[in-house]
Amino acid sequence: ALMTLADIAAASTVSSQLEAPRGLPTVSLSFDFIAPGRKGNWLQTHTDHVETKRRFGFCSGVIRDGDNVIARYSGTFYIPDHQGVWKDDAGRAAAAKIFSA
Repeated sequence: ALMTLADIAAASTVSSQLEAPRGLPTVSLSFDFIAPGRKGNWLQTHTDHVETKRRFGFCSGVIRDGDNVIARYSGTFYIPDHQGVWKDDAGRAAAAKIFSA
């Protein structure tokens, strides 16, 4: 669950730096468990560094339980040069052919 939280936070942060924010596939995610989160406490991510290049975005940060760092993460995300196969009728038609076979 903590790794999923880190993945979503990092990809969303990189995406927010783009002209047209979009979903970004995760290429790699490094994660270090430092301490346990306490039951009932609010966990929050904090991004330390974000950088975008032509095709890849990079992000690192921590997950906190109050003032305590419980995990740190670093991720690399692919920035596609298209809007995705589902964004227009041609893409939907191509996908329909593949999945109906």
